[in-house]
Amino acid sequence: MFNLSKHTWVTHQLNPVAPFSEYNPANNNPTVDYLPANTGGKSLNDNYFRPLPGLGALTYNDLSGNSSYNSLQVSARRAMTRHLSYGFAYTWSKTMTAYGGYPTTASPYFTDKFRNYGPSYQPTPHVIAVNYIYELPNLGKRMHIRPVGWVTDNWTVSGITQWRSDIRVGVPAISFSGATATNPQMNWTGGYEGARMVVVGNPQLPSGSFSFAGATPLVLAPGANANGTPGNQLINESAFVIPFPCSWTPGPTPQQGIGQSSACYGNAGAGSIIPLPNTRMFNTDLTITKVFPLKNEKRQIMFRAEAYNVFNHTQFTAANNNPISPTYSWPLWQQGILEQTNANLGRYTTALSPRQMSMSVRFQF
Repeated sequence: MFNLSKHTWVTHQLNPVAPFSEYNPANNNPTVDYLPANTGGKSLNDNYFRPLPGLGALTYNDLSGNSSYNSLQVSARRAMTRHLSYGFAYTWSKTMTAYGGYPTTASPYFTDKFRNYGPSYQPTPHVIAVNYIYELPNLGKRMHIRPVGWVTDNWTVSGITQWRSDIRVGVPAISFSGATATNPQMNWTGGYEGARMVVVGNPQLPSGSFSFAGATPLVLAPGANANGTPGNQLINESAFVIPFPCSWTPGPTPQQGIGQSSACYGNAGAGSIIPLPNTRMFNTDLTITKVFPLKNEKRQIMFRAEAYNVFNHTQFTAANNNPISPTYSWPLWQQGILEQTNANLGRYTTALSPRQMSMSVRFQF
């Protein structure tokens, strides 16, 4: 199965702030107290140096967007035969879109397919479901022994078993703690669009070997753990490197700016690309019924027992590994030391419900 959407609405920015322009000394405001370089705190308002000076953000919409959904769907069903009926369904799906869907605002610097178009699993690419109904043989009727039938006859077992692969999450965003008014965070790109992480390796654990691909790795602080709190590593945070910020001219250290370079934008593309370990679901719900016919065939008593998550599996559905979770110390990062400050990083946060059961007795007439 596939679904292709073309000519969907996209918003374009006509008057974006150009890259690095907020660093330009010509755009400094002499009436503002000095703040550390590249923070944007000394710049004039952006509207003074947009391509159309004096005007703010100007947008227009067109029908240049597109998205696609492709899936493999397999199902099989067998009607009641020898007291058994069952069905099977499997779906593999993939959605390709920009920024998670349209309508959206296009990047003024990068083409749609280059930086902002990618897969979006919602929330997982593989899903399997099996349903079944089984009527136990009526031994009492077969043996013509009524007391045996009171125990063995008119039982039905039905249920559904579902499985899905690990949930996908996005590439972490750049997040710091410890910035102050006298030591504010850098203005990473000096323009309209912000920076993303540099992906340098495999985010899945065990990470195996990976290359920093030219990026300069930072040194871990003593006792620090780039993968999260000890014993709670879910993804390989070392696969992500924070890009160095840009600047008008290269600074004394890379943390103070690497000049006018596209490297400060990072290379993380769009799409949810990281499987979150141990978030796959394997769940079974069962119902057992027993019918007690009365002398009048139109009347009967039905006993029904239901159990959800029969095997009581712990099934995690989210963790503190979403795109904003990794938070690093800003003062230490400026010294080339990477220290994770989010104490909850790598901890599961939500799970499916534990086993739940209910029983009922019904008189039908």
